[in-house]
Amino acid sequence: MGLSIAQKALIIVFIALFCGIYFGCETTTKEIQLLEKSRSVEPIYLDIQQELQVATQMLPKEDRLDLESFLVNIEDSGSDSEKVEAYKGLAGKWYQLSKPILSGYYAEKIAEIENTEDAWAIAGTTYYLGLSNANTDNQKKYSRQHALSNFEKASSLNPSNMDHKINSALCYVEYPEEDQPMQGILMLVNLAKENPESIPVHMQLGRLSIRTNQWENALKRFNRVIEIDPDNKEVHCYLSEVYKAQNDTAKASKSEELCQLR
Repeated sequence: MGLSIAQKALIIVFIALFCGIYFGCETTTKEIQLLEKSRSVEPIYLDIQQELQVATQMLPKEDRLDLESFLVNIEDSGSDSEKVEAYKGLAGKWYQLSKPILSGYYAEKIAEIENTEDAWAIAGTTYYLGLSNANTDNQKKYSRQHALSNFEKASSLNPSNMDHKINSALCYVEYPEEDQPMQGILMLVNLAKENPESIPVHMQLGRLSIRTNQWENALKRFNRVIEIDPDNKEVHCYLSEVYKAQNDTAKASKSEELCQLR
């Protein structure tokens, strides 16, 4: 016997409700959903499970047992909060073992459950550390890819927080695209133009200028910070370094004194 129109309609409604409950259609923001969709077509640079397996096999027995206990806790967990605690244990353990990429993998698991600005930012920062310490190009590409994704998700939850945008730019400073070597710097410069009162942006540009011995550019950025916040003590620590490089002993000494008042 064929289904009536009413019965068909009821089935369609049930499927829609089931998808909403099972797949959590409303548990993430539209911005994050769009980011996840765009990321789904990106290349996969690392088999993270293989990385975990190889790294685990090289550990002393005591460390392996610690990791296994956290994995068992995940399997036995009856709630998201219990899973988060187990993932925190794994992330912390791998971080302690100087494996930030693997730590970032579990920090990302935490963020997927909690879906908070702080959780995504922590995952992004952990992957950024992995990017800074990676040994191979694929590890660097993987770390940058995930750091950017996590910082973007954090930013989507709080667009006014400049730190996430600055950190995204720093990913490209740390490991630029071959055909766009200045991409990260240009991102920071644009942020400074769009947000001329942002102290973190000027501070970061100043620090990068020091790294490349561009002392005049550094001086310009740090003086801008003082214009915005005359009581900022941290900036004088950097100014001391700049003045020393310029052989301006008097100003270097004065800045050093102000730095020590922090």
